[in-house]
Amino acid sequence: MADFRVDVGHTVEPDETHVVVVEVAIPDDCASSSAACNHTVNVQADIKGQIDPTGNARITVS
Repeated sequence: MADFRVDVGHTVEPDETHVVVVEVAIPDDCASSSAACNHTVNVQADIKGQIDPTGNARITVS
C-alpha cells in the first residue's frame, strides 16, 4: 500500500465543490490488475468545520 498526501493549497468551505487533478505514481513492484488482484484509490477531503468526506474508486493497473 502506498500513501500520498496532496496539498491543494485551498481551504474547502462547506457546500463548496473543488476539482483537484493529480497524477499518481504506481510503484514499480505493483502487480497488474487481475481477478485475484484489485487496486483502489482512496481519498479524503479536509472540510473546515465538517466531518471529512471520503471516497474510493477501483483502478486498473496494467
